[in-house]
Amino acid sequence: MDFNLSHSRGRIVLLVGRNRLFGIDVEETGRVRKSIDIADRFFSRKEAQALSALPDDAKPLRFIEYWTLKEAYIKARGMGLRLPLDQFSFELESSDGEISISFGPRITDRPSRWWFALDPPAPQPRSKAQKMPRHQLAWAIERDENGGVPRIVQHDASQLFLPSKDKEHSE
Repeated sequence: MDFNLSHSRGRIVLLVGRNRLFGIDVEETGRVRKSIDIADRFFSRKEAQALSALPDDAKPLRFIEYWTLKEAYIKARGMGLRLPLDQFSFELESSDGEISISFGPRITDRPSRWWFALDPPAPQPRSKAQKMPRHQLAWAIERDENGGVPRIVQHDASQLFLPSKDKEHSE
């Protein structure tokens, strides 16, 4: 049994599985600043151009979608930033609604090996700004030998947490 964990202000996500590689990332969206500068410096040319082509009010959400997908993928591969972020690209507006990945020459991997998802999902098509969610979550999951994707089960465990120390405890 393996697990992958990510957290950001106010949200913790845990992905548990076996017999495949997987990664998960969550980011608080309110922290997005200077996204175009970061994209131009670290994202693939294709992603940076796609981001630049969007209306200004749509750029922060698309940036955080790319960022969480990239984090989830490098966590799934277990190689961290040894996988250069500019050597793989995500396509979020495909005709079939699937998120796809492509690789530059410095990464040996197969796009068909992976399944990706965002929560909340990327709106199709991205023609204008969407309301920014508080958190963006991304999964990267290795497909099985037949190309299948495992069933994903989500649970809200917020009731399991202790109350914060500034709230009174009543019995």
